[in-house]
Amino acid sequence: MPFPSWLTGVSAAGEERRPSHPDEDLSRALDLVDEGRVPEATVLLESLLNSSDAKVLDLARNQLADIYAEQGRYADAGALLLLSLQYRTNSGDQTGYLLASLAVLQKKQGRIDEAELSYSAALDALRDLDPEMTVFILRNVETLYASLGRGDEADSIEARLPEYDEQLFAELENELEPYIDAR
Repeated sequence: MPFPSWLTGVSAAGEERRPSHPDEDLSRALDLVDEGRVPEATVLLESLLNSSDAKVLDLARNQLADIYAEQGRYADAGALLLLSLQYRTNSGDQTGYLLASLAVLQKKQGRIDEAELSYSAALDALRDLDPEMTVFILRNVETLYASLGRGDEADSIEARLPEYDEQLFAELENELEPYIDAR
């Protein structure tokens, strides 16, 4: 009886397999997403959730959160973003972008108070650093307020938008499509 390929490093066809490295697997998963092969990317990213490489693990969580958000799996996506927030907070990294994404997921789950807090923290972190992201967040807040019947607050947001590059904003919206609250 032949030994399994995971033990011998030789596939059934006799070709030698080189053990993969987490960075390579992450890169491959991102390529699969770009190619539209999301189910394959999801399997690979989920396998990386066991990675001992903290950076790869964090990036896999974030990419998987994006996929889950697109699939409407808001609780799963939010759980991954919370883990990433913890990691990035502990390592001193920027968390504003994650908080902005988490806020949308919280709102979609009906956790309005948490969403408002996350939006507020995201704005505090990014307001002076990234005008396009600030506009992105404020437009989501505008949608939140409108959905809660707080029309006056929603209407006042447009006047508070900072100057921003419309082309960069359009690219940002394209990249963060799963985190655009219905407008």
